[in-house]
Amino acid sequence: MNAQTRSMLEACGVDIDVTMERFMGKEELLFKFLKKFVNDESYAKLIASIDAKEFESAFSHAHTLKGVSANLGLGNLNDSTQKLVEKLRAKDYNDYEGMVEDIKKDYAEAMDMIGKLD
Repeated sequence: MNAQTRSMLEACGVDIDVTMERFMGKEELLFKFLKKFVNDESYAKLIASIDAKEFESAFSHAHTLKGVSANLGLGNLNDSTQKLVEKLRAKDYNDYEGMVEDIKKDYAEAMDMIGKLD
């Protein structure tokens, strides 16, 4: 993995060693799954559920997004999503907007990084 790619991944919170171990040391396999993530609908469904104030549905989609981002090593997105998951799990539906903004920012950064992968 070249230094530029490593830097892009690390900026999204990817623990390179742990993530590469998960993908059996195969950079191309990691990149393949990161590129598939672009088509994952959990983020869009989460945002739609939040906008509609359908919090039980939002919890389900946030939980899915958290799991997918964890498996792909997208640490920043995983961390921001985890906070919302815990809030929704506790059925605390107040003051979540900042958490959603963090998720949006981390998701945009991840999509930008994925778009730059070879």
